[in-house]
Amino acid sequence: MDYAECFVNVMLLVAMEASGGKPEALCRVCGDKASGKHYGVPSCDGCRGFFKRSIRRNLDYVCKENGRCVVDVTRRNQCQACRFSKCLRVNMKKDDFIELMSPTLYSLLRSGQDEDEMIRTMHKQLDKVKWKTRVMHK
Repeated sequence: MDYAECFVNVMLLVAMEASGGKPEALCRVCGDKASGKHYGVPSCDGCRGFFKRSIRRNLDYVCKENGRCVVDVTRRNQCQACRFSKCLRVNMKKDDFIELMSPTLYSLLRSGQDEDEMIRTMHKQLDKVKWKTRVMHK
């Protein structure tokens, strides 16, 4: 995805939030009250955070009950493997750009700055990532 596509997706999200887009009432993973649409699915903050940590840290989980655990609001923390599997079953998207971007960039995009300034900042952020990657691989 190039910068322009990313920028358009971010601006669409910001516009949708500003217009008062209503989330569904329940988290599709555990059934708790949904705080919004995260990774493409109405979900609570707990499941959003769990999914984000799992993806960012590239975690693998193993179920002790062969994948038969119940994932609901009271038992969602009992089996990480089944919770992550359910996140995937309800179609949470691993590659949701908005959710996985740095907190600094996300807050900048929501700040209302003009397009040129946002694009310059996006380039700076990407340059930092490229520089860190080069240093780590030396």
